[in-house]
Amino acid sequence: MMQKDKKMDPQRTIVLYTSKYGAAETYAQWIAEALGCQAVSLDKFSKKELQGYDTVIYGGGVQAGGVRGLEQFTKWIKGDLKLRQMAKRGTIAEAAEIGAFDRQYYIFAVGISLDSEENRLQLRDINFDKDWLRELPCFFLPGAFDPAKLTGVDKAIIKVATKMFLDKPEAQAAAEDMQVLRYFETGCDLIDRTRTTALIEAVKSGVVPEEFRDTREPEPKKSFWKR
Repeated sequence: MMQKDKKMDPQRTIVLYTSKYGAAETYAQWIAEALGCQAVSLDKFSKKELQGYDTVIYGGGVQAGGVRGLEQFTKWIKGDLKLRQMAKRGTIAEAAEIGAFDRQYYIFAVGISLDSEENRLQLRDINFDKDWLRELPCFFLPGAFDPAKLTGVDKAIIKVATKMFLDKPEAQAAAEDMQVLRYFETGCDLIDRTRTTALIEAVKSGVVPEEFRDTREPEPKKSFWKR
């Protein structure tokens, strides 16, 4: 089943992004062009400015499983998301009246190994680990990798990841692991404008297919006395 959301107005829509190597920025510009709105780097935007928009799209590259800049962005929208959650639970009836549902939020993550369901679920578990984050839709876009451009922490992360892949027993090594290892060695450019279509259509129509939402049942929280 698809969830119906509010349709977008180009004048009140914005694409925000965090991009270190350029892939997320490229996608943000393409998405903004298709929607007739602006794309702005998160570090040149403020929480207060969100008040001028009804549709907000945020995207960033993936580093060690985390989406760059997403933690900062979700702190900005935490109030809206928590009010929505409370409204759905029936603990607050005035959420719509105070504007908790006025804005629609969409996330896109950019990486070189996000086409597998396992990796997508892992990314969701890392980045959407709180109840009030679970219903954010997340779209997955293929990125690019140039080993010659790696710096500092990123270089160390790739070194660790490479060792993890190489240390896997042969029986557990998947074909996609070998593909990622090749990307680490030689680089790749998987950026594909057509992959933005699903996100653009979702924003324009206000309908987000379930494949871009986390439809898993949340695990029940353990009682303090049962820990």
